[in-house]
Amino acid sequence: MKEQKGKLRKLVKVRVKAISFAEREKRATALLRAVWEHSAFKQAQNVLLFWPLPDEINTIPLIEHAYAVGKTIFLPVVVGDDLVIKSYNPTSMSPGAFGILEPQGDPVSPVQLDLIIVPGVAFDAAGNRMGRGKGFYDRLLAGTSTTTIGVCYAEQYYLSIPTEPHDVPLNDVIVV
Repeated sequence: MKEQKGKLRKLVKVRVKAISFAEREKRATALLRAVWEHSAFKQAQNVLLFWPLPDEINTIPLIEHAYAVGKTIFLPVVVGDDLVIKSYNPTSMSPGAFGILEPQGDPVSPVQLDLIIVPGVAFDAAGNRMGRGKGFYDRLLAGTSTTTIGVCYAEQYYLSIPTEPHDVPLNDVIVV
């Protein structure tokens, strides 16, 4: 299983790297629109998003827009082997693990969240996701019943991906 996931991670990395900057920006706009129109997002007030790594779909416009219109936005912060949830404030972000900008302040409980938007390396039609192999999101999602939506480029979406018992499927996946 580990070998299958490793091969898929390498393949996806090549496919995503081939997406031009202009195309990435175009798809970030499409993502903002698709998430904004999703019924779970419309109903949610407290939303966990993520600050993207360079090879992830750009969620920054979505974060900024949702914050500007009054949604309460949270971002994950890596602490050891886990993710803790902190409230987003554009004036109090600083570089953290993996060079990702992270909010400061006290952690909040995931039970406060109405929706979790999840990154990943690969996703499939059944809502399965494959991350980078550290299990950060699987541990976070295992402890909540909050609605979850994965977001990805079409190059990261497959009919089926390898899964293990600890992998937590998502409620939906938005592909742009």
